Amino acid sequence: MSSAMSNNNNSTSYDSKYYSNNNVAYVDGYSLEERRRKYADVIANICEFMFFPWIDLGCGPGFLVQILRDMGREAYGCDFSEVAIKKLSDLKTRRFLKSADLRELPYTDSQFRSSSSFHVLEHIEEKYIEKVVMGIVRITKSRFYGIIPTVDGICERDNIIRKRIYEDVTHRTIKNRVWWADKFTKHGWVENVELEKKFDRKQYGWVFVFDAVQTGNISI
Repeated sequence: MSSAMSNNNNSTSYDSKYYSNNNVAYVDGYSLEERRRKYADVIANICEFMFFPWIDLGCGPGFLVQILRDMGREAYGCDFSEVAIKKLSDLKTRRFLKSADLRELPYTDSQFRSSSSFHVLEHIEEKYIEKVVMGIVRITKSRFYGIIPTVDGICERDNIIRKRIYEDVTHRTIKNRVWWADKFTKHGWVENVELEKKFDRKQYGWVFVFDAVQTGNISI
């Protein structure tokens, strides 16, 4: 939902100013209620189709974790920006968050039944993507749900979206959909096309859902 890590940005780059309407990506601001409104469909998708315990990788202030915890869901989060977690997170939610580099996730194998990463992986430099994906599939037992801006999903007709994606200086890796999908399927995960179509209401082609091989035998 926000920052992950970058070789050229330290954690203080993702501070209160980053999560404000001074950032081209957050022209409507960045608050609990703004996230609740903007991510209403995502929250519904997580509650209905994801497995718990669930973790938000790149959780920023932890607003999604807070919302899901308030709904009684076993949700966790981690983010590269310790500044974001300490300054912006709800106190009762903060104990479920960790400051962590996605290249070195401090969790055990299959610790979470599912994981998500929303507008995060594009912030990572290309040379680290493979290691990050390996970490995601290692700690995730069954399902990954992500939103990743793709070159082929940024339409010429939508200049506002193009501006937000390309003018955000923290964006390091903008690739096409096939490139991103390959990063997961090469590890034996299977793309869940049915859920992708259901989740991708804006039809940008940015929604990714991958299942581990055994997921089909697990009930939610």
